[in-house]
Amino acid sequence: MKFEKVKYEKYLVSVENPARYIANEPGAYNKKISSDTINFCFAFPDLYEVGFSHLGIKILYSIINNRNDAVADRVYAPWSDFGDILLKNKIPLFGVESSIPVKDFDVLGITLQSELTFTNVLYLLELSQISIFSKDRTEYEPMVIGGGPAISNPKPMAKFFDAIMIGDAEEAIIEIKDTLKKHKNSNRKEKLAALSKIKGLYVPQIHNDDDIIKKRYFADFNNPEFMHKNQLVPWLKPTHERYVIEIMRGCTRGCRFCHAGMFYRPTRERNPDVIVKNLLENVKNAGWTEVALTSLSSSDYTNIKPLLFT
Repeated sequence: MKFEKVKYEKYLVSVENPARYIANEPGAYNKKISSDTINFCFAFPDLYEVGFSHLGIKILYSIINNRNDAVADRVYAPWSDFGDILLKNKIPLFGVESSIPVKDFDVLGITLQSELTFTNVLYLLELSQISIFSKDRTEYEPMVIGGGPAISNPKPMAKFFDAIMIGDAEEAIIEIKDTLKKHKNSNRKEKLAALSKIKGLYVPQIHNDDDIIKKRYFADFNNPEFMHKNQLVPWLKPTHERYVIEIMRGCTRGCRFCHAGMFYRPTRERNPDVIVKNLLENVKNAGWTEVALTSLSSSDYTNIKPLLFT
């Protein structure tokens, strides 16, 4: 397959913030997409400034790009000025780094952090020239896979996704890559059947209402292979402009009203030595002046004092 880049540069003079749509940010992988690799495009269904701050995409982006047989690019929902230009001129939405149309990737992975972004999923699909309903997708369209806390109940959005990840995706994304690589020459139905065997992955066209999809959680929290490396440095000021590292996932409080506390169970802590090593390397390489030690409740991290005074 020949991958043709989208020609869009001449339209940037007409948009409010053209830096949202250009590539080559410091820390970007810029790997070459080919027919020999499994190609992922990770999408955040909101503006660049918001999506750039999301840690989950950074983690999956790094995990995939550190595999020789896979490539990961990114895409964010454009503002209406650029979106209207794409629709009017029938230009497909494209990956930020490669300029390859999103519809030419093997996988479009969309994270849903809030129900407010549900309609933007449809907007992304429309701009990408991908069939809105999964049942209408052809052999030449990507697998559209969703994930994130807002889709832990997959039913409201099931018609639009080929598969939905329930829980943590660090290890599952490698299994998805390996499954699609193994079935690269299979038809779409066979690929969906193979994906349905991955723990935590709900495939609407395969599973029925009686099937129990158990939430997946990532246990090996100190494995550096599954941490994001070379954190991207943005061209525009994002919502959170600092180096981010997750020190703990889950929460010890167990508040019944808190979806995140329930969804990200069980509580897992990262070793403070691993945190400090990663933090110092990235601050040195990218020049960050601020860092964020993130979790649902960082004051409950049992090694918070040794970490802060290291």
